Amino acid sequence: IQPFQAYSMRLDSVLDSRNVLAAVTGAGDLAQEWVVIGAHYDHIGYRGLTTEEGGPNNGADDNGSGTVMVLEMARAFKAYVDAGGMGAHSRRSVLFAAFGAEEQGLLGSCSYVHGAPAVPLDQTRAMMNFDMVGRLRENTLIISGNETSSLWQSMVTNSNQSALSLAISESSCTGCTDHVCFWQAGVPFMGFFTGHHDEYHRPGDDVELINFPGMVRIGDLALRVLNRLVLMPEPPPLTGVYPGAS
Repeated sequence: IQPFQAYSMRLDSVLDSRNVLAAVTGAGDLAQEWVVIGAHYDHIGYRGLTTEEGGPNNGADDNGSGTVMVLEMARAFKAYVDAGGMGAHSRRSVLFAAFGAEEQGLLGSCSYVHGAPAVPLDQTRAMMNFDMVGRLRENTLIISGNETSSLWQSMVTNSNQSALSLAISESSCTGCTDHVCFWQAGVPFMGFFTGHHDEYHRPGDDVELINFPGMVRIGDLALRVLNRLVLMPEPPPLTGVYPGAS
């Protein structure tokens, strides 16, 4: 548990929150290098509603879906490692992170990066972020961050055993979700997203609308990507810096 305090420009106040972190340590020559798997676990509550009647704004997709994805990836990856699935290969360590207060200004992930990274940023080789992955429609998964590493497109394509239609973006948002401060710090990232919808930040973003079979297919792809990331001998190169960064 990583408590933090951070100023929210949205609320013009200092907030107390916490990140929840768990690690699967690596092995061999790559064990001191890390991959971060992240999602924010907070939502907006009653924000934007004129009364509390009919609320709160539910957050099944934003971001219950991403939080569940990280938890399930942690469970599956740990079970695979414990069963000897990686053999005797050198592999990177993995930090699974649930970030707090994203909806108040990316406070948890940016506090982690700029204040108290649990593992050194110069040993963090990649970040995978899951924000709204519960509403797969028309078989389309949006992958952001392609501009941050030249390896991402081939890695995602080769991991796509579920035959998802991949929309791979090279114009990632610079302030919308938890990859931002990692990118600013020079960590290449890959974002997973199934798109906005009419229930976004509304009371109707509820569990009945979650596409659970779609989430399983996304998780299968993401775990294949993670396996490649932890085993590849050389780290993925950062080929696109955050806009405005030196």
